[in-house]
Amino acid sequence: MTDIPPDLQPLSDDIKSRLKEAQLFLMNEQSKLGLWSNPILVLFISTVLWTTVDHNAIIAWLVAWGLIFLIRVFGYFQIKKISILGDAADKWHNFVIITTTPYALIWGVALFVLWPVDSPPHQLVLTMPVVAMVAAGAAAYAPVKKVAQLFVLALIFPLIIRFATAGGAGYMAVSAMGVIYIAVSLGIIKNLHASGAGAFLTSFENQEMAETLRSKNADLEKALGSVKALSGLLPICANCKKIRDDHGYYQQIEHYITEHSEAEFTHGICPDCAKELYPGITLSDG
Repeated sequence: MTDIPPDLQPLSDDIKSRLKEAQLFLMNEQSKLGLWSNPILVLFISTVLWTTVDHNAIIAWLVAWGLIFLIRVFGYFQIKKISILGDAADKWHNFVIITTTPYALIWGVALFVLWPVDSPPHQLVLTMPVVAMVAAGAAAYAPVKKVAQLFVLALIFPLIIRFATAGGAGYMAVSAMGVIYIAVSLGIIKNLHASGAGAFLTSFENQEMAETLRSKNADLEKALGSVKALSGLLPICANCKKIRDDHGYYQQIEHYITEHSEAEFTHGICPDCAKELYPGITLSDG
């Protein structure tokens, strides 16, 4: 089910489906920069830590990271080439969750398996990318709130545990800051998600209004096109009351009006003509 802010409910199933699809497409596009910059970051960290961390640990971590990275790349291109997800939206939502969360956990695991115990500068090299990824992920994945929340938690919790178990007042302070960072990040995700969902729904409403307006305009143009109206000077015979048409021929007035308007005639006789034509007959007004 689409994660929709309470103030934007209730919505029809069609709108929910369109919203879920739009959120997934936007998240996929926004994650592009982080996805393609990650290999550079991994290469940099591995090179810097190579002299201080066990090589087997680095290689094992790189293999695990590479596998999940390739799966994420596959998903990114699959979603990108699909124009309308339809019933597949739920499937791709789940795919993103089960690939993005382990991807974040791999970085969390790095804080333990690649942790340079005796080198605070190298610890900083490993920690700063994780902190930066939390901020970037909160913004990039916010359209799909559950993905963003899981990504952030999977990154920060290992960081909190890592620093809490490292010992020392400085490490404990950083661990406490991590708890605050979680609250701030989750708040940002909530706000970005709500504003994004509201923007999408406003866009859908504007599209529907535009479609309705176009339909009504088309109907109006069609109606106006079928209306015939008489205007200008009509040349009419002063005696027999026939009207001269554009070709110079005189037509009975009822024929002319029928051809040039939507009016139709039904015949009767007025009281004055009845007295003149039938002087011996009395006609009622009805």
